[in-house]
Amino acid sequence: MIVAAAAVPAAAGPADAPWDGAVFAGATAPHPANITANPAAMLLITPGTHVFLGATGTLDRLAIERQVIDDGGGDQPGPSVRSGTMGAGGHVGVIRAWPGGMVAFTAGTPPPEETIAGEEALAYHSRGNRTRQKDWGTIAAGYRVTSRLSLGLAGSYGTRSSVVRFARDTALESGRDPARGVGSDCGGVRCGLEHPAAAELWSIDVASDNTSIDDLSLSGGILVRLPGELWLGLSYQRPWNLGRIERSGVATVVGAPRDGAVVRRGESTLFDRLPEVVRVGARSRPRDRWDVVGELRWRRLGRIGADDVRVYGGDLAAGDTPAIYPRPRGLHDAVALEVGIEEVDDGQRLRLGARVGADSGAVAGEQMSARAPWGRQLTAGGGLQLRLGSRWVVQAAYGVGFQPTVTADPSAFDPIDRLDCVDSGFDVELAACDTVRGGYGAPTAAGAYGRWSHVGSLSLRVEVP
Repeated sequence: MIVAAAAVPAAAGPADAPWDGAVFAGATAPHPANITANPAAMLLITPGTHVFLGATGTLDRLAIERQVIDDGGGDQPGPSVRSGTMGAGGHVGVIRAWPGGMVAFTAGTPPPEETIAGEEALAYHSRGNRTRQKDWGTIAAGYRVTSRLSLGLAGSYGTRSSVVRFARDTALESGRDPARGVGSDCGGVRCGLEHPAAAELWSIDVASDNTSIDDLSLSGGILVRLPGELWLGLSYQRPWNLGRIERSGVATVVGAPRDGAVVRRGESTLFDRLPEVVRVGARSRPRDRWDVVGELRWRRLGRIGADDVRVYGGDLAAGDTPAIYPRPRGLHDAVALEVGIEEVDDGQRLRLGARVGADSGAVAGEQMSARAPWGRQLTAGGGLQLRLGSRWVVQAAYGVGFQPTVTADPSAFDPIDRLDCVDSGFDVELAACDTVRGGYGAPTAAGAYGRWSHVGSLSLRVEVP
């Protein structure tokens, strides 16, 4: 087997690494991604020093057919949105391996997690969110305990920056108050729900402080060789802090047009949690020239909960700006399964592989929104490896993911509950106020969601004498 830089599939949702499901990767392969994910698998690499680098590009296309409701509860077809996002990332690293062990270092940045920007119809859920991870360095070590058992451990230091942009319906959040609520005036007409004149625009820009232990993460893994040339790999990745992680920055709030569109600035803090990922992989060789591979991934997302947005300081107090504003995504645990075939690497000039898979999705239909459009998905990918001489290897890969249309109707986001809760004086015993406290008392996200994901990669590996 040979080390090669990341070949990637279509990312199915949050906590997917760009190489998850990739040809020539997985929990049982000596792939550079396993420096972070399963260091034990790197014991399969050819002894020596290996340097690698690679680049990844992503394209997501989202189609949404919205349903809208009025403040009386009536629903009707809303606007259609066809849009997408693009991203890029890269990595570089080095591995030193010998028959009984290995040490390695890698650094890079994966493509960002983004949502659609510039679509007024989606503004109350997302005006273009973006989270970028910078992996400043991962140090890994592996040790072959016996000829059949290898162990590995890695520690990573990486920082995250996020921009969260959305609109707040000031008429909705004033309830049925005749002066400020849904029945009030918006440029000579009744405001109702989602009127642009009542839309207040928020922008939260936060980042890691670069000194916190919360920026550390750990991973460990094992690789076992069973009789019959069957390999099993198991790995576990987790953040150092399984509790809430705090990131701070700036907040900008542009008042609603009916309030003069005054710009106010202050500070912001975003509290969230990071996922854990468990990977189980298998590899066997039923034929001399081909391996059959499979991998199961469990992404522990249900524990994350809503993003807790806090704004304070500056001149924000001069406006009617809530200090705490939860932003739910409705995440639940997700499971992905991929199976495929890979040509055995015996030094040939050209090597091929392919995989297909399915992902359970990270968001239930009723909680789907433009901020979290991650439903069930089918994936497929292929790759090729080209050897140039005795030391240089180029690898190219492409993956595609298809999300069948998911219907969010009814939607967990319920503006009528917001109206009822406000009118009750925020009665803690009222069921509608539970919706508001969870962040779901907002303009509806009802509609039909479809998605295509595309990922491509190009990488280079060289063995240093």
